Amino acid sequence: MWEIFTSDYDTQASYSGTKKACEPVHVQLDLSTHTVSVANTTADARPGLKLSARVYSLDNRLLLSKDSVIDATADAITAGFPLDMALLMSDSVVLVRLEFQSAAGQRVSDNFYWRAAHDAGYRALTRLPEATITASPAHTRDRKEVHVSLRNNGQAAGLASKLTLLHADGTQVLPAYYSDNYLSLLPGEERSVTISLPDAARTGGMRLQLRGWNIKPISTDSQ
Repeated sequence: MWEIFTSDYDTQASYSGTKKACEPVHVQLDLSTHTVSVANTTADARPGLKLSARVYSLDNRLLLSKDSVIDATADAITAGFPLDMALLMSDSVVLVRLEFQSAAGQRVSDNFYWRAAHDAGYRALTRLPEATITASPAHTRDRKEVHVSLRNNGQAAGLASKLTLLHADGTQVLPAYYSDNYLSLLPGEERSVTISLPDAARTGGMRLQLRGWNIKPISTDSQ
């Protein structure tokens, strides 16, 4: 447990990664074969899932787009389709966005990868332009939660967006539980994050901070 929580109950990046990996129904990329698949650990089959994959260059060019409809078998991994990544590695690093929706069009799971042909290729991420991410926080009426809307308004992907909620005196609100964190957003993408607060944090002013791999840190009041 200490690998995903600190002693003061802060949640590290490993917490968000573990939470994502343990989704009951989860879309994933097999890194050895670059096959997109769905892991369904529930006792119910999920028919008619709309599976999609988009591969982008670091300058936001769409290199590959693929869609399929699959039936996710109960308590099994169901293969979707392979991605022809061998042809894309010449672009140094590629960004892979996976997503699948229910038959009714509701998003069930998404995942995000950056892939390079070799370890040295990942150095290209250091040249990624600064991303423009906005964070719009709002309290619920009973102040038990803070709802945050994140949006990438720029032309570059924003990697590992990390939200941190602070008290008015600058100390971190702990424990605070984030529905998601360390998010990567492609240009134009939006995500909503809910932060559940301890009782002691439900009075007084708070500030929300956002930082990330190629994201200029910002701070905004949490209303």
